Amino acid sequence: MPVTLDFFFDLGSPYSYLAASQLPGLRERTGSPVRVLPITLGGVRKQLGTNMPSGAQLAYMSRDVGRWAKRYGVPMSIPSAFPTKTIAALRACVA
Repeated sequence: MPVTLDFFFDLGSPYSYLAASQLPGLRERTGSPVRVLPITLGGVRKQLGTNMPSGAQLAYMSRDVGRWAKRYGVPMSIPSAFPTKTIAALRACVA
């Protein structure tokens, strides 16, 4: 019996978007079902006592997700208003 894979995501995370684009292929290759679980990265950061990424980290992330998007062949652009609050949308996902 295949193992169920847990996919934790935040709607505002570019890395979550990129990872989500790979889920169909992962299911196909492994036969494992994927359980999609919304989280808030802000809440995770708060629990860990870490801050939002600095300007330099955000600039690097923008380049990094661009490279991954190219590798995966998916469209990618980071909105000018980033990061954004996604709690209401995540609550809708849970509902």
